[in-house]
Amino acid sequence: MPGRTDAHAPPAVDELEVSVFGPGVGECVLVHFGEGEWMVVDSCLDRATSRPAALDYLTELGVDVA
Repeated sequence: MPGRTDAHAPPAVDELEVSVFGPGVGECVLVHFGEGEWMVVDSCLDRATSRPAALDYLTELGVDVA
């Protein structure tokens, strides 16, 4: 959605979103295709939580990662 500034708001149903997480080496790429369809290309661990960064982000957005 153009102009969206809240990084913790989920993308619109019809929005393509590419998110990159990582410490500078071994990044994680997460893609939202729309209609609630997601793809994790690679994942890295969040240093603060020791969990996969992509799963932490999706959980924050309220996405059922099961």
